[in-house]
Amino acid sequence: MGLRDVGYSPRVPAPYPRCLDSLAEWFRVHFDPQASPDLTAVVLLDLRGEGGGSLVLRFEPGRAEFGSGTVADPDMSLQVEAGDFYSMLSGATSPDVLHMQGRLEVAGNLGLAMTLRALFPAR
Repeated sequence: MGLRDVGYSPRVPAPYPRCLDSLAEWFRVHFDPQASPDLTAVVLLDLRGEGGGSLVLRFEPGRAEFGSGTVADPDMSLQVEAGDFYSMLSGATSPDVLHMQGRLEVAGNLGLAMTLRALFPAR
């Protein structure tokens, strides 16, 4: 466990990423290209705080690319504390609850946020 993992292990089970360094790889492994075969979109994840950073998800029909960085005009962006995101990804925290509490901010195509859940069937 690296220094960037500190603070997330009690809330995030071991098979899930706990830092930005392992998040892109987790997305690569769990991406289901058949979940939305016609999807073309760019998503920006802005994870704040320890273990955070920016990650760009680019989707084209049947494929996806994931990497650190930013993009000027994404189709959708998510802003959330890194610990909350990793907890949400593992299923320990509900994205709906985070959004209602103002801890998860979604901008752009809100329907795309729902599509993302289907693209990464990890549970």
